[in-house]
Amino acid sequence: MIATLLMFGVLAGLDNVQVCSSIGLLPLPRARMRLLAAGFMVCEIVAPLAGFLLGHAALSLVKPYARMAGPLMTMLCGAAVLAAALWGERETDSLKPNRFLFGLPLSLSLDNLVAGAGVSSMPCGPWTASLSIGLVSGGMSCMGLYGAAFLRRRFQRIMPARIELLMGAYLCVLAVRMLLGDRI
Repeated sequence: MIATLLMFGVLAGLDNVQVCSSIGLLPLPRARMRLLAAGFMVCEIVAPLAGFLLGHAALSLVKPYARMAGPLMTMLCGAAVLAAALWGERETDSLKPNRFLFGLPLSLSLDNLVAGAGVSSMPCGPWTASLSIGLVSGGMSCMGLYGAAFLRRRFQRIMPARIELLMGAYLCVLAVRMLLGDRI
């Protein structure tokens, strides 16, 4: 049963760790990084609990959009990071890429909402199952954020000065891959 819960958490957190490891390479201030990590933790924990509480009503309502929300928000974030890297911060003030970054935790936690509705029948209790899934996937998000930020600090001399271009392009490619899913 514990292995099943861990597997649910890992599967729910795979997209998060990919996106967060890209965002962690961006030059975000520490305070903003902490807020982003907290946003991911809260959204990843609350979403399965909400899915459990709302049950099948939420599942039928959100399921058609859950698959599209994360990839679309990832694409918007990648495009904003690319625009800021290409045209500089002054010319793209209207884009405010950080606003896109903070919409990611909510949009990427929709799969946890569906998972929470699905684990309501587990023998260990839905509260334990939902919390376990949320903590594992939220922890994976934080690992991606802080691990990539650590690598950026350590290898800043080796990495190109405009790593934002590479990260924006990667986020766009990742969004397309997420949208295509099993078709590729």
